[in-house]
Amino acid sequence: MLRVIVVDDHPLFRQALRNTLVADGDLDVVAEGADGSAALNLVARWRPDLVVLDVRMPGLDGITAARLITARHPDVSILLCSNDARADLPADLPAPFLPKAQLTTEAVRAAAARPRG
Repeated sequence: MLRVIVVDDHPLFRQALRNTLVADGDLDVVAEGADGSAALNLVARWRPDLVVLDVRMPGLDGITAARLITARHPDVSILLCSNDARADLPADLPAPFLPKAQLTTEAVRAAAARPRG
C-alpha cells in the first residue's frame, strides 16, 4: 500500500483527492495539510511514499516545501499540482508537475514509482 500525504490550502480539494485515492484500495492517505510548513512536519512524522503538494499556498509555498522535503527526505517522492498552467510556473520546479484536473490514481502511482534519493 502506498502511503500518501495531500497538502493543499483548499479543504474541499484535499477531501476530494483523498476520496479519489483511497477508493482505489492500494493508496492510503495518511495525513493532510494546508501549507508547506505542515507538509514538512507531516513528512517527518509519517514518512510517506509520496507527497502531493499544491504549488501556491499561503505561508510556505509548495515549491519551497518540495525543495526542503527533497533535501531532508530524499526517499520521499513529490508530485506538485496547481490549477495554474505549467507555463505560469517557474522553469526549475523541484518535482514533477500535473494540473489538478489530471490528478488520478494512476498519476499518483506513477509519481510514487519514479526513482528517488
